[in-house]
This record gives sequence, structure tokens and C-alpha cells, in this order.
Amino acid sequence: MRAILKGDLARLKRERDDAIVAGRWAGLFAQADPKQHDRLLKSILTDKKKPRLPMTGKQIGAALRVFAAKTGG
Repeated sequence: MRAILKGDLARLKRERDDAIVAGRWAGLFAQADPKQHDRLLKSILTDKKKPRLPMTGKQIGAALRVFAAKTGG
């Protein structure tokens, strides 16, 4: 159960961080001259952050095996 809750907390933190970044960019777009929007959009698209990928079936299976082993199930 602890592993599931930790994973859920990590997901919520990622979603919060993504919302903060989206809000920051929305604020920049609202304040910027429309002529600068293309430059801002290029900045967003070339952001150096790695994309977050969903878990593969193999990763999900491994996580469930760990959970089952820790809970005795």
C-alpha cells in the first residue's frame, strides 16, 4: 500500500509542477506583445525537460510484484 501511495503522491507532484509551468507560460503570453508569441512558443517547444512517459506493462508488472511481496499477497 505504501508503494501505491508514494507513486500516487509522485504523480500529484508532477501534475502540480506541470500546472505551475503552464500557468507561468500563460502569464508570459498574456503580458507579451503578440509579435513575441512565436518566440515564446519556440521556447516552450524546445524546453530541455525530458518528456514523462507512461509506465510500460513490464514496469507495471514489476511494481505490482514488489507490492505483492511487501504486503504478503
